[in-house]
Amino acid sequence: MIVILQCCGKKLDHPAPAVELYQSDLFKKSLAWARTQVKDSRIYILSALYGLVPARKVIAPYNSVLKGSNAGAGEGVDIIDPAAWSYRVAMELAALSKKDPDLVYLAGQSYLKYLPKGRAPWGVTKLPIGKRLAWLKAHTP
Repeated sequence: MIVILQCCGKKLDHPAPAVELYQSDLFKKSLAWARTQVKDSRIYILSALYGLVPARKVIAPYNSVLKGSNAGAGEGVDIIDPAAWSYRVAMELAALSKKDPDLVYLAGQSYLKYLPKGRAPWGVTKLPIGKRLAWLKAHTP
């Protein structure tokens, strides 16, 4: 199993491993659930800027969103073309799925609609953020 999380807007202000860079409650709860299932070496993050990022890879903070995502596009935000992003990430996922075809997504539909099919625990990716948080709290020790 490989667990794929979605990035978030709230980040540290300095480079850090991807699992430490992202700071939202939803990301932290998603990561906690993922860690009950697999080791960090099997966790990846969907990043609007970097594509598919291994959990422990050090990356710099950024201010980018996919065009049409639910994230706000205020001043100074780079808008990423979802067609180019999805092609890049699909290629990365194809290579990854050769090692393990069981891809489990914990990401919202704004990211998943561009990607190859995987599975989501109990349909959690289709839930609004508040209900996703509640599900993660209920299913994580």
